[in-house]
Amino acid sequence: MNPDETRKFLDDALSEFRAAGNPDSRLRSLWKISQLAENTTDEELYELASAVAVEEDYRLRGEICYTISRSQRPQLIRIVRGMIRDENPYVRRSAITALGELGGVREAMLAAIEPILDDVDNLRTTVTNMEEKLLHLRSSVEVVADIPPTSSLEHEIVMDDNMKCWETYLRHERELLLNHKGEYVAIYGDKIVGVGEDEEKLAEVIYKKYGPVSALICKIEEEGEPISMPPPREIIN
Repeated sequence: MNPDETRKFLDDALSEFRAAGNPDSRLRSLWKISQLAENTTDEELYELASAVAVEEDYRLRGEICYTISRSQRPQLIRIVRGMIRDENPYVRRSAITALGELGGVREAMLAAIEPILDDVDNLRTTVTNMEEKLLHLRSSVEVVADIPPTSSLEHEIVMDDNMKCWETYLRHERELLLNHKGEYVAIYGDKIVGVGEDEEKLAEVIYKKYGPVSALICKIEEEGEPISMPPPREIIN
Protein backbone atom coordinates (compact mmCIF):
# COMPACT_ATOMS: atom_id res chain seq x y z
CA MET A 1 0.00 0.00 0.00
CA ASN A 2 1.13 3.50 -0.73
CA PRO A 3 1.25 6.04 2.13
CA ASP A 4 -2.19 7.40 1.35
CA GLU A 5 -3.74 3.94 1.30
CA THR A 6 -1.95 3.04 4.53
CA ARG A 7 -3.21 6.17 6.20
CA LYS A 8 -6.77 5.53 5.03
CA PHE A 9 -6.58 1.95 6.27
CA LEU A 10 -5.42 3.15 9.70
CA ASP A 11 -8.02 5.89 9.90
CA ASP A 12 -10.77 3.41 9.05
CA ALA A 13 -9.47 0.95 11.65
CA LEU A 14 -9.28 3.70 14.28
CA SER A 15 -12.83 4.80 13.47
CA GLU A 16 -14.03 1.20 13.75
CA PHE A 17 -12.28 0.86 17.09
CA ARG A 18 -13.89 4.02 18.47
CA ALA A 19 -17.35 3.01 17.21
CA ALA A 20 -17.15 -0.67 18.24
CA GLY A 21 -19.59 -1.58 20.98
CA ASN A 22 -18.18 -4.91 22.14
CA PRO A 23 -14.70 -6.31 22.94
CA ASP A 24 -14.58 -8.67 19.95
CA SER A 25 -15.18 -5.84 17.47
CA ARG A 26 -12.61 -3.62 19.19
CA LEU A 27 -10.11 -6.47 19.18
CA ARG A 28 -10.52 -6.99 15.41
CA SER A 29 -9.93 -3.28 14.83
CA LEU A 30 -6.88 -3.32 17.08
CA TRP A 31 -5.44 -6.28 15.14
CA LYS A 32 -5.68 -4.21 11.96
CA ILE A 33 -3.93 -1.29 13.62
CA SER A 34 -1.20 -3.58 14.96
CA GLN A 35 -0.21 -4.63 11.44
CA LEU A 36 0.68 -1.03 10.60
CA ALA A 37 1.63 0.19 14.07
CA GLU A 38 4.82 1.84 12.80
CA ASN A 39 2.63 4.19 10.75
CA THR A 40 0.55 5.39 13.68
CA THR A 41 1.29 8.53 15.65
CA ASP A 42 2.25 8.64 19.32
CA GLU A 43 -1.04 10.40 20.04
CA GLU A 44 -3.04 7.61 18.38
CA LEU A 45 -1.23 4.93 20.38
CA TYR A 46 -1.76 6.90 23.61
CA GLU A 47 -5.46 7.14 22.75
CA LEU A 48 -5.68 3.38 22.15
CA ALA A 49 -3.77 2.56 25.32
CA SER A 50 -6.00 4.85 27.42
CA ALA A 51 -9.15 3.26 25.97
CA VAL A 52 -7.89 -0.28 26.44
CA ALA A 53 -6.68 0.31 30.01
CA VAL A 54 -10.28 0.43 31.27
CA GLU A 55 -11.38 -2.63 29.28
CA GLU A 56 -12.27 -5.74 31.28
CA ASP A 57 -11.31 -8.01 28.37
CA TYR A 58 -7.67 -9.01 28.97
CA ARG A 59 -7.14 -9.71 25.23
CA LEU A 60 -7.35 -6.01 24.44
CA ARG A 61 -4.82 -5.12 27.13
CA GLY A 62 -2.44 -7.76 25.83
CA GLU A 63 -2.88 -6.66 22.19
CA ILE A 64 -2.03 -3.04 22.93
CA CYS A 65 1.31 -4.21 24.34
CA TYR A 66 1.95 -6.02 21.05
CA THR A 67 0.86 -2.98 19.04
CA ILE A 68 3.21 -0.66 20.92
CA SER A 69 6.11 -3.09 20.58
CA ARG A 70 5.58 -3.19 16.77
CA SER A 71 5.65 0.60 16.67
CA GLN A 72 9.33 0.48 17.76
CA ARG A 73 9.06 3.65 19.81
CA PRO A 74 11.01 3.47 23.07
CA GLN A 75 9.35 6.70 24.20
CA LEU A 76 6.13 4.70 24.70
CA ILE A 77 7.81 2.18 26.98
CA ARG A 78 6.16 3.66 30.05
CA ILE A 79 2.73 2.58 28.76
CA VAL A 80 3.92 -1.01 28.60
CA ARG A 81 5.69 -0.75 31.94
CA GLY A 82 2.40 0.08 33.61
CA MET A 83 0.94 -3.26 32.47
CA ILE A 84 3.62 -5.44 34.03
CA ARG A 85 1.51 -5.56 37.21
CA ASP A 86 -1.70 -6.48 35.37
CA GLU A 87 -3.84 -9.07 37.17
CA ASN A 88 -3.88 -11.30 34.07
CA PRO A 89 -0.78 -13.46 33.32
CA TYR A 90 -1.28 -13.15 29.52
CA VAL A 91 -1.13 -9.36 29.76
CA ARG A 92 1.93 -9.52 32.02
CA ARG A 93 3.76 -11.78 29.57
CA SER A 94 2.81 -9.52 26.67
CA ALA A 95 4.10 -6.48 28.55
CA ILE A 96 7.42 -8.18 29.39
CA THR A 97 7.88 -9.26 25.76
CA ALA A 98 7.10 -5.74 24.54
CA LEU A 99 9.61 -4.27 26.99
CA GLY A 100 12.33 -6.48 25.58
CA GLU A 101 11.51 -5.56 21.98
CA LEU A 102 11.45 -1.84 22.81
CA GLY A 103 14.99 -2.04 24.18
CA GLY A 104 14.15 -2.40 27.85
CA VAL A 105 15.83 -5.81 28.16
CA ARG A 106 17.01 -5.17 31.70
CA GLU A 107 13.56 -3.94 32.70
CA ALA A 108 11.99 -6.99 31.07
CA MET A 109 14.27 -9.32 33.04
CA LEU A 110 13.57 -7.52 36.29
CA ALA A 111 9.86 -7.57 35.57
CA ALA A 112 10.02 -11.31 34.93
CA ILE A 113 11.80 -12.13 38.20
CA GLU A 114 10.13 -9.49 40.37
CA PRO A 115 7.10 -11.67 41.23
CA ILE A 116 9.52 -14.44 42.25
CA LEU A 117 11.42 -12.01 44.45
CA ASP A 118 8.14 -10.87 45.98
CA ASP A 119 7.23 -14.48 46.73
CA VAL A 120 10.66 -15.04 48.32
CA ASP A 121 10.23 -11.91 50.46
CA ASN A 122 6.76 -13.03 51.52
CA LEU A 123 8.07 -16.51 52.35
CA ARG A 124 10.96 -15.03 54.33
CA THR A 125 8.53 -12.84 56.28
CA THR A 126 6.26 -15.83 56.96
CA VAL A 127 9.20 -17.94 58.19
CA THR A 128 10.43 -15.10 60.41
CA ASN A 129 6.97 -14.68 61.95
CA MET A 130 6.72 -18.43 62.55
CA GLU A 131 10.16 -18.48 64.21
CA GLU A 132 9.16 -15.61 66.50
CA LYS A 133 5.94 -17.40 67.45
CA LEU A 134 7.83 -20.65 68.14
CA LEU A 135 10.35 -18.81 70.32
CA HIS A 136 7.52 -17.15 72.23
CA LEU A 137 5.74 -20.47 72.65
CA ARG A 138 8.95 -22.18 73.78
CA SER A 139 9.60 -19.43 76.33
CA SER A 140 6.05 -19.77 77.65
CA VAL A 141 6.45 -23.54 78.02
CA GLU A 142 9.79 -23.12 79.82
CA VAL A 143 8.28 -20.60 82.23
CA VAL A 144 5.40 -22.94 83.03
CA ALA A 145 7.81 -25.85 83.49
CA ASP A 146 9.93 -23.82 85.92
CA ILE A 147 7.00 -22.96 88.20
CA PRO A 148 7.12 -25.31 91.22
CA PRO A 149 3.88 -26.76 92.59
CA THR A 150 2.22 -24.11 94.71
CA SER A 151 2.20 -24.63 98.45
CA SER A 152 -1.54 -24.11 98.43
CA LEU A 153 -1.99 -27.05 96.06
CA GLU A 154 0.23 -29.28 98.17
CA HIS A 155 -1.63 -28.13 101.26
CA GLU A 156 -4.96 -28.99 99.66
CA ILE A 157 -3.77 -32.54 98.92
CA VAL A 158 -2.54 -33.04 102.47
CA MET A 159 -5.67 -31.50 103.89
CA ASP A 160 -7.78 -33.91 101.85
CA ASP A 161 -5.99 -36.84 103.52
CA ASN A 162 -6.25 -35.27 106.97
CA MET A 163 -9.91 -34.43 106.45
CA LYS A 164 -10.53 -38.04 105.53
CA CYS A 165 -8.88 -39.10 108.82
CA TRP A 166 -10.97 -36.66 110.82
CA GLU A 167 -14.18 -37.76 109.11
CA THR A 168 -13.30 -41.35 110.00
CA TYR A 169 -12.91 -40.29 113.64
CA LEU A 170 -16.26 -38.51 113.66
CA ARG A 171 -18.01 -41.56 112.21
CA HIS A 172 -16.68 -43.75 115.02
CA GLU A 173 -16.68 -41.12 117.79
CA ARG A 174 -19.66 -42.49 119.74
CA GLU A 175 -18.24 -46.01 119.76
CA LEU A 176 -14.75 -44.77 120.69
CA LEU A 177 -16.10 -42.66 123.57
CA LEU A 178 -18.12 -45.58 124.82
CA ASN A 179 -15.27 -48.11 124.83
CA HIS A 180 -11.97 -46.15 124.86
CA LYS A 181 -12.60 -42.80 126.52
CA GLY A 182 -9.34 -41.20 127.65
CA GLU A 183 -7.18 -43.28 125.33
CA TYR A 184 -5.58 -42.33 122.01
CA VAL A 185 -6.75 -43.39 118.57
CA ALA A 186 -4.56 -43.61 115.44
CA ILE A 187 -6.29 -43.15 112.09
CA TYR A 188 -4.88 -43.30 108.58
CA GLY A 189 -7.25 -42.41 105.76
CA ASP A 190 -10.55 -44.17 106.43
CA LYS A 191 -9.04 -46.82 108.72
CA ILE A 192 -8.64 -46.93 112.49
CA VAL A 193 -5.12 -48.34 112.80
CA GLY A 194 -5.11 -48.73 116.58
CA VAL A 195 -6.25 -47.53 119.99
CA GLY A 196 -4.07 -47.29 123.06
CA GLU A 197 -2.77 -45.20 125.95
CA ASP A 198 0.61 -44.40 124.38
CA GLU A 199 0.43 -42.17 121.34
CA GLU A 200 4.10 -42.75 120.52
CA LYS A 201 3.54 -46.47 120.19
CA LEU A 202 0.56 -45.78 117.93
CA ALA A 203 2.84 -43.61 115.76
CA GLU A 204 5.30 -46.52 115.50
CA VAL A 205 2.48 -48.86 114.44
CA ILE A 206 1.45 -46.49 111.65
CA TYR A 207 5.04 -46.06 110.48
CA LYS A 208 5.73 -49.79 110.35
CA LYS A 209 2.52 -50.39 108.41
CA TYR A 210 2.42 -47.40 106.05
CA GLY A 211 5.80 -45.68 106.24
CA PRO A 212 6.20 -41.88 106.59
CA VAL A 213 2.65 -40.62 106.11
CA SER A 214 0.36 -37.94 107.46
CA ALA A 215 -1.99 -39.54 109.97
CA LEU A 216 -4.33 -38.52 112.78
CA ILE A 217 -3.53 -39.41 116.41
CA CYS A 218 -5.80 -37.79 118.95
CA LYS A 219 -7.16 -38.35 122.44
CA ILE A 220 -10.65 -39.75 122.73
CA GLU A 221 -12.56 -37.43 125.03
CA GLU A 222 -15.69 -35.39 125.23
CA GLU A 223 -15.36 -31.65 124.74
CA GLY A 224 -17.45 -28.99 126.35
CA GLU A 225 -16.95 -26.81 123.31
CA PRO A 226 -17.52 -27.84 119.70
CA ILE A 227 -14.74 -30.20 118.64
CA SER A 228 -12.24 -28.84 116.15
CA MET A 229 -9.94 -30.93 114.03
CA PRO A 230 -6.47 -31.28 115.60
CA PRO A 231 -3.46 -30.32 113.51
CA PRO A 232 -2.07 -33.07 111.22
CA ARG A 233 0.80 -35.11 112.49
CA GLU A 234 3.62 -36.25 110.25
CA ILE A 235 4.65 -39.78 111.14
CA ILE A 236 8.41 -40.17 110.66
CA ASN A 237 10.94 -42.74 111.79
